[in-house]
Parts: sequence; structure tokens; C-alpha cells
Amino acid sequence: MRDLMLNRTSKQLFWSYLFYALAAGILVPKSVLAGSLLVSWDPVQDSRLAGYKIKYGTTPGSYAQAVDVGSQTSHLLQNLTEGTRYYFVIVGYDSSRVEGAASSEVSGLVLAASTISSGSPTTNSAVVTWQTNKPSDTQVEYGTTTSYGTLTPLDSALLTSHSRTLTNLQPSTTYHFRVRSKDQGGSLVVSANFSFTTQNSTDTTPPGDVTNFTAIPSNGRVSLSWTNPTDADFKGVMLRYRSDGVYPTSKTDGVLAADRPGVAGAKDYFDHVGLANGTTYHYSAFTYDVALNFSTTAHVNATPANLSLSSLSPYRGSAGTAVVISGTGFGPTQGTSSVKFNGLAAQVSSWSPTSIAVTVPANATSGYVVVTVNGAETNGLAFKIGGKLWAPGRPRLRN
Repeated sequence: MRDLMLNRTSKQLFWSYLFYALAAGILVPKSVLAGSLLVSWDPVQDSRLAGYKIKYGTTPGSYAQAVDVGSQTSHLLQNLTEGTRYYFVIVGYDSSRVEGAASSEVSGLVLAASTISSGSPTTNSAVVTWQTNKPSDTQVEYGTTTSYGTLTPLDSALLTSHSRTLTNLQPSTTYHFRVRSKDQGGSLVVSANFSFTTQNSTDTTPPGDVTNFTAIPSNGRVSLSWTNPTDADFKGVMLRYRSDGVYPTSKTDGVLAADRPGVAGAKDYFDHVGLANGTTYHYSAFTYDVALNFSTTAHVNATPANLSLSSLSPYRGSAGTAVVISGTGFGPTQGTSSVKFNGLAAQVSSWSPTSIAVTVPANATSGYVVVTVNGAETNGLAFKIGGKLWAPGRPRLRN
């Protein structure tokens, strides 16, 4: 069945004195893969008829494009935009190029393919699926280069959901493919190039673990960083976490934080946001290769906190002065956390989530007191040593 059928109810041409100059090259196809519609109509029975023009556009009643098709009564329009509806009329003309009255308008939807996927390939097969906006047949071109070279058998059933299984593939091989569908009017859509890689039939060894795996907590956030392994078949890193004191033990354990394709040997980062302050998050980094072998041994943990300083008591003194630091997010115990006076570490005598007691270190100079908790630094509060003046700030120039 044809896409369009335009019928003339009159057997006579009513000639006007309007002329239509066809733009040069307006319908020269850029590619045989361009969107198309087959237009056909009943012939006009008039001895003055010399030929026909198809006028068309994407808005009803507005025909910005035209093609002279001579005396033929059907024509495949190419270079149309896939998935777009076009509106058409046919006009006849005589030997002087004078056009007759236009036919009634009809429209047609250009065939389009979407949601193209190769699923999860095995060592020797892959299932290619896609959707079309009109019922059409099913076929796939594929091969190890973009020249393809192999066509699946044609499934002539007219469907909008398509699936073809590619078989007898080689393990650990990258294949290129594109899908082909043709509707009942003969309009063809051919997709862009896609690719997939089959699994390795013998590889069961996962890549090495990430290195330099660190977790820096802050307010409602943990910033994770790592270095990917250097394995040639490395593909990516899956980050999973638990908040019950246990590290995830497999790629399905815990909660997915991120799945990041990567480059072998490269550094990578991920900010895990929207977390609960005061809760400790245990992370496992699972590296994996093209055969989807997963590693299991890289772990870090961190506790997000609203980490900040609010006051120092006193805010001035000398070496040996006892100072109480007030704030939030310090944690219940010191652990590896620290307090520094203008870069010098201070001796801690007590530690709680909101208060720290310290002694001003020897050789301390006026500057900022900063608390570091699990690698995250607080804001700084100024502390003066004795009666010494502060060092001047950086000079400013005014124009």
C-alpha cells in the first residue's frame, strides 16, 4: 500500500497564469539513507498536460518546497526529516509551464527509528532492539567495521517494536551495526552507526583494585577520589555503600553510589551528596573489565558532619595557654583528627562533638586555629599570641 494517494475529482485542468520556478537542486538527495515518502496520484485526463509538480512543506497549506516529476504519477521524495509530518498537493502544468489548480492536500509521516540498543552481549551473540514510529519491517546490518558486510534475514512483519539476534560472533570483538526498517509504502529508515563488544570467553580475572582510594567528608557530603588500575581490559568502577557499619561485599550488595566508565591508570573523583550528617558511610570500589569481572577489595569510610568553629576561649594568650574550642561536627573522639594554631599542631586534653580543650603549642604565632576531622578542615578563627601585632595582609593596589 502506498503512503499517500492524491485523487483529482476533475478531469479538466483549470489553467492559471501563475508560474513556479523550481529552485535548483532543492531535492538532490544528500544520502540514500535520508527520510523518504512515496507519493502517488491518479493521472489527469487532459491533452494539454505536460507534467506534474509535487509541492510540500511541514505546515498545512504552506508548501516551501517543490519537485518537478515530469509525467510520472508517483515519486519517492527523499532527504526528508525523520519523524516529521509533511503536507502535499499535486499540480499539473502545460507545455508553457502554466500550472493548473492544485489537488486537495494530504499528509504523510516520515518513518523514524529510536531507542536503539544492543543489550548485554554474550561471548558470541547480541540482541539488537529498536522502535519505529510506523509499522515497518526488521533488519540489521553488522560487522567488525563500519562497512558492516552482513545482513540479518529480513523479517517482513510490519511492527513498531523490533528485535534481531546476531549470532556466531567472535569473543572479545567490537562489532558495528545499524538498523534498517521499511514501511508498507517502501519508505526506508537506516540508523546511524552503533557498536558493542562481545565478552571474552576465557577471561575470568578481574582488573586490579583502585589505588589511593580516599573519602573526605563535609556537610552532607563525602568526596571520593581514586586512581584506576592499569589493566588493558579495565572498563570502569562501581561505587557502592552501606550505612550499617559493614562494607558492601559484591556488586549487588548495599546501595549504588555511582557507576563510572573510566580510563586505565587515570585519576577519578565523585561527590556523594545528600547524606545524613553524623552517619558513617562505608564504601567499596569494584573495578570491572569488558568481560564484567569485578574486583572486591578497595574500601573507605567517612562520616559527613556540619563541621564548623564558633568560638575560642580565650581568643588570645601565649604558649601553654589552655584554650577551649567550641563548634560542631568534631565527632565523639579525636581519633586521627587534629587542631592547629597557625599551622602548628596543638596538644589535645579533651574532645567531644561540640568542644575541644587544647594547649597553645610552643613557638605558636598569631594566626588561625583550624580543626581537621577525617581529612576535612573547619573554618578558621583568629588567635593572638601575647600583645604582638598581626602581620599585615597582602597589599592592595588601587587604580
